[in-house]
Amino acid sequence: MFICHCGQNIASVIDVEQVAKKAPGCPTCARGSQLYTCSDTNQQHIKDMIAKHRLNRLVVASCSPRTHEILFQETLRRAG
Repeated sequence: MFICHCGQNIASVIDVEQVAKKAPGCPTCARGSQLYTCSDTNQQHIKDMIAKHRLNRLVVASCSPRTHEILFQETLRRAG
């Protein structure tokens, strides 16, 4: 689960660290928060984590799907 701070857009209204801590979890789930999940660097990080941990599911809590859905879908396609 990747939870985005998005600068002040999200972090000004949501305590992102608390969300990361309280998000439903299980022994095989990982959680983390990032600043600007949509950035090239963090998109690469997502691809690296998919490969490293052989992830078959991914949750991205970020900006509206209206603006970023295609970006994250393409990242997942490129990650295989």
